[in-house]
Amino acid sequence: MPFKSKKWLLLPPGAAPQARLVLWVRGLRAFGDGYVSLILPFYLSILGLDPFFVGLIATASLLGSGVITLGVGLVANRFRLRSLLLAATAMTVATGAGYAVFTDFWPLLIIAVIGTLNPSMGHSAMYLPLEHTLLRAPLTIATAPPSSPATA
Repeated sequence: MPFKSKKWLLLPPGAAPQARLVLWVRGLRAFGDGYVSLILPFYLSILGLDPFFVGLIATASLLGSGVITLGVGLVANRFRLRSLLLAATAMTVATGAGYAVFTDFWPLLIIAVIGTLNPSMGHSAMYLPLEHTLLRAPLTIATAPPSSPATA
């Protein structure tokens, strides 16, 4: 048998040591994001919002999440990764609490723009660039492609 363990089923050889944890956490978050993407429009309609306003909140959350993702991707290298992941987690919790506490359209729209929850299942959140940073492997001369600056 060419493979002595079943680790190869989930991760490629040479994956970063923390890759297994990132994969599991991402899977759990994907389940939660998918659940929220189904429940959020229903919850907003229970609050009495018209479908048009539910659509506005969904659109605002997608736009806000995209802007936050780009912003985090641009500045992530200036901060400790652990601090950014903890801040992203706190922001996710605060967003969920905001949706639970406020029931009027305008506060919900503001939470949608600056929060982390969105109705898509594409993981378009600030965690993506942080996870990519966490999983990157250090580039050494031995593993660098011939045209990279590390070998020059």
